[in-house]
Amino acid sequence: MKHDETAPLLPLHSGAAAISLPTAISPLTFQDLWPLDDADETLRVTITLQAVMNNTQSLWLSIRQAFGFNMYVAGMCKLLGDCFGFVGPICVNALMQIFFNLEERQRSSTSLSASFISEPAFVIRHATFKWSNEGFEATKTETLKETSGKIGLPAQLSNVTISLPKGKLTLIVGAVGSGKSTLLAALLGELQPEYGVVRIPLRGISYAAQTPYLINASVQDNILFGAPLNTARLHRVVKSCELEKELVHLPNGFQSEIGESGVTLSGGQKQRLSIARAVYSKKQELYVFDDSLSALDAHIATRIFNQCFNESTDGLLAGCTRVLSTHSLHFAHLADWIIVMDNMRVTEMGTFQDLTDITPNGKFATMLKTFDRADESSTIERNSGDQAKGVGTIKCNSRSKRSSTEDETATGCSGVLIQDEKKSEGNLSWNVYSSYFVSCGAISAIGAASLLIATQVSSISTDLWLTNWTSNNISGVDLTFYLTIYAYLGLSTIVLGFVGGLCSQYAGLSASKRMHHALLHHVIKGTMRFFDTTPVGRILNRFSNDMNTIDQKLNTTIVQFFTMLLALLSILAIQSSTAPMLLFLLVPVFVCYVSYQRFYGKSCRELQRLDNISKSPVYAHFAQTLNGLATVRIFEMIEQSQRTQASKINENTKAFLLLNLINRWLGVRLEFLGAVVTSAVAFFVSHDHAVLSSAMAGLLLSYSQNMTSLLNWTIRYNIDMENMMNSVERIDEYCQVDTEPVTLFVHHHERYTLPKSRTLQLRPHWPEHGKIDFVNICVKYNPNGPPVLHGISFTVHGGEKVGICGRTGAGKSSLLLALFRMVSFGSAVESGSIYIDEVSTTALTLTELRSRIAIIPQDPVLFAASVRVNLDPTGLATDNELWNAIRKSRLETFIKGLSGGLDAEILEGGDNFSVGERQLICLARAILRSSKILCLDEATASVDHATDEFIQASIRKEFTNATVLTIAHRVNTILDYDKILVLKQGHIVEFGPPSELQSKPNGEFAGMLQNP
Repeated sequence: MKHDETAPLLPLHSGAAAISLPTAISPLTFQDLWPLDDADETLRVTITLQAVMNNTQSLWLSIRQAFGFNMYVAGMCKLLGDCFGFVGPICVNALMQIFFNLEERQRSSTSLSASFISEPAFVIRHATFKWSNEGFEATKTETLKETSGKIGLPAQLSNVTISLPKGKLTLIVGAVGSGKSTLLAALLGELQPEYGVVRIPLRGISYAAQTPYLINASVQDNILFGAPLNTARLHRVVKSCELEKELVHLPNGFQSEIGESGVTLSGGQKQRLSIARAVYSKKQELYVFDDSLSALDAHIATRIFNQCFNESTDGLLAGCTRVLSTHSLHFAHLADWIIVMDNMRVTEMGTFQDLTDITPNGKFATMLKTFDRADESSTIERNSGDQAKGVGTIKCNSRSKRSSTEDETATGCSGVLIQDEKKSEGNLSWNVYSSYFVSCGAISAIGAASLLIATQVSSISTDLWLTNWTSNNISGVDLTFYLTIYAYLGLSTIVLGFVGGLCSQYAGLSASKRMHHALLHHVIKGTMRFFDTTPVGRILNRFSNDMNTIDQKLNTTIVQFFTMLLALLSILAIQSSTAPMLLFLLVPVFVCYVSYQRFYGKSCRELQRLDNISKSPVYAHFAQTLNGLATVRIFEMIEQSQRTQASKINENTKAFLLLNLINRWLGVRLEFLGAVVTSAVAFFVSHDHAVLSSAMAGLLLSYSQNMTSLLNWTIRYNIDMENMMNSVERIDEYCQVDTEPVTLFVHHHERYTLPKSRTLQLRPHWPEHGKIDFVNICVKYNPNGPPVLHGISFTVHGGEKVGICGRTGAGKSSLLLALFRMVSFGSAVESGSIYIDEVSTTALTLTELRSRIAIIPQDPVLFAASVRVNLDPTGLATDNELWNAIRKSRLETFIKGLSGGLDAEILEGGDNFSVGERQLICLARAILRSSKILCLDEATASVDHATDEFIQASIRKEFTNATVLTIAHRVNTILDYDKILVLKQGHIVEFGPPSELQSKPNGEFAGMLQNP
């Protein structure tokens, strides 16, 4: 072929060159589309005009320029993509630097030397402790339960001087918010001293937290907690901690799983397990128990005290240094040493006799008198003879810390509560794609697709017009005509691409918003069974990893895939119409591409599913460790926790590594096929030059180069899109979980959801009287498990005060959960009904039902919001009403002392409030609602006797005409109620006035009074 010195310039096509780039940034976004396409068009027009006007370049020179220009554009786009790729790591690095620059946690204490073994064992002299403001949020642990009340600023201890005698029992007592847990944090090394002398051991500490920290493992693993197994000691500890009976009922004994945070156990069982872990640790320098016994039934607490703490009864910890913090004074006379806290200071310290006899008007003596008045039914013998016999005659108050699933007792617990996460197999269902399409919105999705097609048509038209222009003899031709058409086509490509990019981004944003809303809706309204059997890591994985994929990657990948697919189809159409012989070459090449795509796609899809599933344990273990960080550090389990986390990360990395390896496997084969296609087209052009014009030959060569890249990345984006659709599939899975029914009615033993139009129209002031009828109620936590309530039937008249009592697992909390429709009433045939003022609760929406009932829970719940929002989430109450409720809850001085008053911020979970202050806020919230029905689920379990008395008095005064249902283990607190309901193993055994039940010989309630 003779080189034509006046041959026109090879047309440089813009669309295929730009869209074939494997950049991380979509060419259809504003940031990419505008600068890249504009520069492409401008530079291409400049070179074209130079060639047209000068008419001096040969075809091959033009070809070399075209290939060089395409390489330039590709390099610039790759460079820009890499620059944007650096933004994320830079931001992450900045956040990590903030964390790494936080003050290091120092254990300023020195380990015990041989000269320091004499009494006292541990000493703090004139020390002031304070939480680091800089690292408070990062290092906050469950030991910070009592604070100074200043929002955002943690509590501090001032001028602390204490001593702990070696081998003795030390009791730390004080009112709510006095600083007991904060002092324990100082002893444990979690709170750093600003100045003073601190002598505590660096290691050798055993600890039971106020809120039990349990891991998602077996009973045995929770007790051992990384310690070597000593079977004899394990059985002795289990017996001493009163866990033998529970283990008998568990299907797999020691190997039974307790679920995440011990969801299958009651509050008392969780605390006993926490005590067992602390007691099992042998040869420790110090044993610390943060209010551990208050969560137990009275008789169980007494036995555990005798069998573990009491030296006179040869308890397991006899001769060890023991520290027990409590606001109860039942065991005070048995302590060797007592430390009294008040207002974050140590006010008194000494033996029981010193504090009662020598300082009869002191803080401790005053507390003891208040305690005795609050518990007149308890007889505490303080003579030495009783001490020698133990504390078997002491009647202790019980404060059961029930979880929301309290009454799902061990008998209803399966050996394996939490099953392995399900992994889908095979091709994705079309329902997954349709789900995402519907979430995008039909109009947005169709509009985006139409604009993508229009953009590609305009891009190809631009190339064809330039080819036609340069193929004609330009002498005497009006350049303005060609340039005008060319400019309009180029401008339309840019405008259509920009608008299409906006439309596609809007569709992706709509899909993300709708899917997140649906996921959040179904998770929030999920049943209790869902949360009991689903680790938090799996839920976090959906909201973090899967939603991140949908938010940031999926939409861009879909746009890239369809853009490249359209470009590929356009190139094939031009090549097949211009050179049909190329189809014979392309058919076998496409067969190879498709075979690789299918083989790679199946493997990649399953590995992506493994990658998604293996992330859940990483999140779960991380969240679990943060919840009990103090316990993990004190038991010196940091390295083991790190190894466990590393092993879970390694499991996830295996899948990720394999994904990258098979990606490289595909890349080698696709590049080889691309080289074959390019070589074949070059061979065809060089041998058919007589048929093709020089411009068309250059166009085919340029397209062949881009077609190779398009084929590669079309397959990659197709597979990436399918992999990312796994996230849509996983979110759809959680959008199908069982949710709480909105409104139900029963007809011929069949249960239906009542349409909103048929929802019962409530009377404005319903319930007017507060009468409650339980009719044959049966409750199950597990559809396949045994019922925890069996045919419960009784009536509470309006305004009556009813106390509910019973042993652990009797079904007390289940009764209230049934009232709030938090649990299922069993099957439709045996479900029973609950009526409030003659209205069935199943005929109401959950909002209607729960908004008319007030509750003060055992574990007070506060949200990360202002005091105002926590008191009145609906925002309907006036400031006067809010202050009136606060005043009645004895919080006025406290709230006014906060920075901002009602608008003062509360940290997540109320961590900057003490437990008692949180409980009083819940009381104020209940008073503000003025409901005709009030439920109390061990509301005074974690407060001192003075606060307990105040809460009880407030309830009697503020809810005089309301119906009150109170779950109580301290039976003396409900003796003045109208009626007492006694439950046993899910059955009603007694129901009537307290005087009547007390007079029954061998009655259940009478027995509880005599032997709490």
